[in-house]
Amino acid sequence: MHAGSSIDELKQVSGWLCLDFCNTADRMQGVITEDWMNTGADVLAWGQRVGILNDGATVVGVGALESAHILRELLYRIFSRLAAGEKPLTNDLDTFNDLLRDAMEHARIISDDEGYKWVWAAGSSATDSVMWTVMRSAADLLTAPELRQLRQCAADDCGWLFLDTSRNHGRRWCDMEDCGNRAKARRFYAKTKGD
Repeated sequence: MHAGSSIDELKQVSGWLCLDFCNTADRMQGVITEDWMNTGADVLAWGQRVGILNDGATVVGVGALESAHILRELLYRIFSRLAAGEKPLTNDLDTFNDLLRDAMEHARIISDDEGYKWVWAAGSSATDSVMWTVMRSAADLLTAPELRQLRQCAADDCGWLFLDTSRNHGRRWCDMEDCGNRAKARRFYAKTKGD
C-alpha cells in the first residue's frame, strides 16, 4: 500500500509518464487491491497533477473512467511482462497499436516561442488528451533505450512499475519510503521474533 488517500496525493516515482499512469493502482499477483482512479474526475485530476492538463480542465469525456481503466490495464500487462523479461502478448501489442494509431491521428506539431511541440487537435476532450498523451508516452518508452531499466516492485502487495536508474541497477522497490521501509520492517520483525 502506498501513502496518499487520493489521486492528488499519489506519488509519481516510476520515472516515466505511462508507468505512473499504470501505478494508479496497487496489485497483488496481478489483481488490483487499491485503486486511486475511481471516477472520471480522478482521470482529469491525474492529468492535471502530471502536467498534461491545465488546472481548469473540468469536462470529463463520456466513458472516461472505463477508457482509462482499459488503457491502464493494457499498458500494465505489456510493461509487467517486459519487466519480467517476457515479450508482450501479441493481442495486447495489436490492441496497443490500434489505440496508438487512433491517438496519433489527432497529433499535431505547432510552433511556439520556445520552438515546436506536440499538441492534440482542436476539439479534443480533456480525457482524450490524457489518454493520448499516455499512449504516446508508452510508445516512446517501448522504443527507448530506457526500456532495459524497466522493473517491477518486489513488494508482494504493490506491483508498481519503475525505471531503475540506480548506479548498480539493483533497485528493488518502487519507493524506499513505502515498499522498501515495509520490507525492512518485516525483515527486522522476523529477525527479532526468531531470536
